[in-house]
Amino acid sequence: MSEYPWPEILPCPFCNGKAVRRELRWEYFVECLTCYATSRHFYHHGATYGDAIKMWNTRYKPVPSKEAIE
Repeated sequence: MSEYPWPEILPCPFCNGKAVRRELRWEYFVECLTCYATSRHFYHHGATYGDAIKMWNTRYKPVPSKEAIE
């Protein structure tokens, strides 16, 4: 599990808007203030804000097409 200090929150991967960490009852997550996209919700049982931030900051690289490889 992640520990404080938490990593920096990257902008939204969908709209490039500002994202913030949130807590809702027993859940931690990251939410975009522009398009309201959210990360996976992590429940308090051993999870931290850092876990939600790491999930939000994960950016998958697109797989190159066959034409691009050749």
